[in-house]
Parts: sequence; structure tokens; C-alpha cells
Amino acid sequence: QSGLYRRSLYTYWKRTAPAPVMMTFDAAKRDVCAVKRERTASPLQSLVLMNDPQLLEAARTLAQRLLKEHPEDIGAALGLSQVEIRLAGFGPRVIPEVAVGGFATDRTVNLAFDLNAEVPDEFRRGWTEQLLAHELHHVARLRALGNPRSVGELITFEGMADRFAIDFGARTVSPWSGALAGPDLASWVDRILDEHPQRDYDVNAWLFGTTPEIPRWTGYSAGYAITGEYLTLTGRSAAAAAGDHANVIIEGVRDAR
Repeated sequence: QSGLYRRSLYTYWKRTAPAPVMMTFDAAKRDVCAVKRERTASPLQSLVLMNDPQLLEAARTLAQRLLKEHPEDIGAALGLSQVEIRLAGFGPRVIPEVAVGGFATDRTVNLAFDLNAEVPDEFRRGWTEQLLAHELHHVARLRALGNPRSVGELITFEGMADRFAIDFGARTVSPWSGALAGPDLASWVDRILDEHPQRDYDVNAWLFGTTPEIPRWTGYSAGYAITGEYLTLTGRSAAAAAGDHANVIIEGVRDAR
């Protein structure tokens, strides 16, 4: 263990041969001047991010720090226990705009980081906190209701999680929840209110815009809007509504219109 941290502090660096990890991420040689650092993306970089002990330790320490600073907030709000948090240096679910991504099961939260992204530490930390809160709400909802089976359940599943992240102290609405606005958002919300029982739906289309018909992040934006209306009508918090079924949420919004 001590050797791991010692290697993270001292690296033998020859003038014309940087450390292998540095070379993987395009570190400049020290025998010439570099006006601008090159940026590349290679499979080898992904392997380093997923397997290098020092990078994984940095990600693990960041998550421990967040949980140490805010243990009572999430635990008390959602009543969660025995949740395993798994970290990876890179993954397909990383959201490029925030350099972090994740997904959850009823027992685990999986976070992945783009450690090669050139973003400020405070920016990375803020979005890690926001995604952690988002995914922990997923855990609570999965335990209460199981996996989403209809488009309405999917939409409210995502929207309520982002509402909880805001309640938990998120600095700003996420880019996915704020992707649509105005008449465009209203038309998609109306469509979901009508079609919410549909079970034959494409998750990737609704969330990530993999078909031309549905813009990227439509499901997130519509879910955020619908759950916001529901929470305003009922006066409940997103944590308290973690077990509220999608039918209750959507019918409550429809009846109030």
C-alpha cells in the first residue's frame, strides 16, 4: 500500500523519455519546447484509465471523500443501506459534457470518469456529487418499484433522480434535463402524458436520441418537467416520492391540467 502512494509522488523522468503513463497521454519530451500539448484518443489510453492503480485510487478517494462529507444527507433522505459504489477510470456511459457518467442497480452505483478530460477539479467534483445523488435515487426507486417497464416509468425514473440531485444541493440543472424548453418540451410532455403506459419503447431513443424522430435527452427533459409538476402539486420532496409509481405521478399531473 505504501509503495502505491510513493510511486504516485516520485516518477523517474529522463529528458527524452517520460514515464510510460505520461507518454500514453501525450506528455511532451523535455528536449524540445511544446507550444501546445497534443490531444489524442487511443485504446491504450482507455486501458490505462481502467487499470492503472494510481488513477483508480484517485477515483476511489474522491468518492470516499464525497460520502464522508455528506453521509447523513443521502442516507437519511433515501433510507439506503448496503449500497456498493464501483468506480472506473473510463467507460461507455461517461457523458462528455461533464466528464463523468454512471448507472445503478438495486445494490450498486457504478461511476465512470474521463480522467483525460481537461476540466477544472471543482467542475469534476461538482458533477461527481450530482451524478452520485442521481444514481443513489435510482437505487432507492429500483428497490421500491423494480426496473422501469413502460415509457412513463422510464421518464419519471430519470426525472425524479435529477430532482433529488437538485434537492441534494446540485449547483445547476443538468444539461440532459435542460436539453429541451418552451414549445418543444411542452409537445413532448403532452405526448408522454398520453403514451405513458406504452411498453414497447426504445430506451436509447428516448434518452440518447439514437433515432431521428426523438432529439437527444428528450426523456430526461420531459421527465424532469413532469416530476417537477408533480412535486409542486403534492408538496413532496423527490426523496419522499422515491417510491411513487409512475402512474400516480403522471395521472396526478394530467388531472391537474
